[in-house]
Amino acid sequence: NTLDYLTREELNHKPVALLATAGGGKGGINCLNNMRTVMRGFYANVIPKQIILDPDCFDYEDGTLLEESRDLVAKLVDELNMYVKMSHTLIVPRE
Repeated sequence: NTLDYLTREELNHKPVALLATAGGGKGGINCLNNMRTVMRGFYANVIPKQIILDPDCFDYEDGTLLEESRDLVAKLVDELNMYVKMSHTLIVPRE
């Protein structure tokens, strides 16, 4: 489990985006809610936007995401990048 190897120093005040794939939306939302709590324990700043990709978000013939799902993921990454840029302007290193 990756979480076993993370420390607070690695995630402290860093923006984090959450995305889940699940057999149905309810399982994904429960996972994301719990992961949001776990990330708070690492002092990470979880961004408000989150995505759950259900089985109907994928094109199984060519192994890709459907266009609408790709757009959702791209918007999530864009929002994460926005928070990363904001965090660089807000965090002043201590001397």
